[in-house]
Amino acid sequence: LIGIGQEGIGQEFSTKTDTGIVEPLSTYELQLNYYASRPRSPASQKNKLQLKLEISDTEGMPGAIKTVNIPVMVEPYDIVLDMTFQKGNDRGIDFGNVRVNQETKQSCILKNKGKREIKYKFELVPDTKSKVDASKFFEIVPKQGTLAAGGDRNAQATSVNVNI
Repeated sequence: LIGIGQEGIGQEFSTKTDTGIVEPLSTYELQLNYYASRPRSPASQKNKLQLKLEISDTEGMPGAIKTVNIPVMVEPYDIVLDMTFQKGNDRGIDFGNVRVNQETKQSCILKNKGKREIKYKFELVPDTKSKVDASKFFEIVPKQGTLAAGGDRNAQATSVNVNI
């Protein structure tokens, strides 16, 4: 596989193998991986390229017998999430001292300021040093969801509540 008209595609595209033999009457699955190093606008010519597949004889005939151009299109984008906590807790959620059998609630606000819809999911990560399963005492509402694309001005706020 060879990139046509694109310099440096090896940095963003990869495959486990770029050569191989396809046995008679069989199929070969070629997996092409893409790693976005930076966002690009949808109209960018860097989002469109051709990969060239050269097919040749295994018995020593020099050169390609057939060439197939494969169009590839990508649109890398940034995820821009704004997470805001209650006043005084700009580093995260802090319940402080809580009495036994007393319910307390904290919240955070999520805003998608990016150009594409994103999903979120909260998970309580267990403390491996503790013998107590703290997840029994916490409730996160909603635990997961989707945030519509908003951009800088149109980002809609989603409130997530954490109860103890």
